Amino acid sequence: MKEEKYIFITTDPLGRQVALKADTWSRHIKEKHGEDLITYETIKKNVENPLYITQNVKPKYDGSKELIIDPHRQDYWDLIPGEKHFYLVKTIVEFEGEDKGTVVTTYLLRNLKEMRTTGGIVYDGRQNKSSK
Repeated sequence: MKEEKYIFITTDPLGRQVALKADTWSRHIKEKHGEDLITYETIKKNVENPLYITQNVKPKYDGSKELIIDPHRQDYWDLIPGEKHFYLVKTIVEFEGEDKGTVVTTYLLRNLKEMRTTGGIVYDGRQNKSSK
């Protein structure tokens, strides 16, 4: 079995352990999304202190516009300042159980309409409490 190398392992505000694998960072996030504003420190901060955590939703991929809730993934949201305006950062974490997760990806969104609450808000950082 391949030994995994990690950039970081940290704890989210709900007390769950979240890790960023070195391979995910180098081969997926930097290679595919390559945004200069996204660093692994940005991702770690987003996991530790997000504005919101929402249940992940994605297209059904059947030609319809229907969205389905992924029960194993949650989206961590934050704002980061750019040179002229703010950017919305989305970090997707996949949970293997109730208390251990791995970062799947992180990227910038330029449109607030892409921030979906369809699956429900799991954590509201403004109120610093879980909505469960």
